[in-house]
Amino acid sequence: MKELEPKITKVDAGSKFVEEIKIVFMHQFPVHERVSLEPFFDPSVEGADAWVLAEGDKVLGFVTLLTLPPISYIFYLATDSAHQGKGVGSRLVNFVKEAYPSDLLFLHCEVPLESAPERLQTRLKRLNFYKRLGFKKVGKEHEWRGEFFQTMAIGNWNEEKIKKFWERFDPLWSDED
Repeated sequence: MKELEPKITKVDAGSKFVEEIKIVFMHQFPVHERVSLEPFFDPSVEGADAWVLAEGDKVLGFVTLLTLPPISYIFYLATDSAHQGKGVGSRLVNFVKEAYPSDLLFLHCEVPLESAPERLQTRLKRLNFYKRLGFKKVGKEHEWRGEFFQTMAIGNWNEEKIKKFWERFDPLWSDED
């Protein structure tokens, strides 16, 4: 029997992958870092997309994006625990770079803090992962829901364009903060 090749597929509310994506999401993100995934699955929400890397019916990882050309933002990137360290995250990020060509691709990554030693190694590993993929630190660290984040980007950082970007997308989750 031929082994299945992992495939990247767009996800909407009717996708067979939605529930498994939610399970990976719940395992990979602490409660205080979660917002609803529903806008990413809703085709009527322009600029919000979800993609899954799956082998058959098994979710290996997923990425959610917000896009307001020429800017794209990786909101969530997660790999199923059993598939971490096997290139799933890199494949998804490289897919985003190709499928969403933009002047700016950015994300927020938790700041590795000495005051949180139980999470220090995981955060350093994540930061280095994004650096290997070409992301660079930009802007100042900021706090969201009690966590400190560093903005990382590929491309031309522009504070004014970022402000307009968030003006467009912040209302999607305004009732959750």
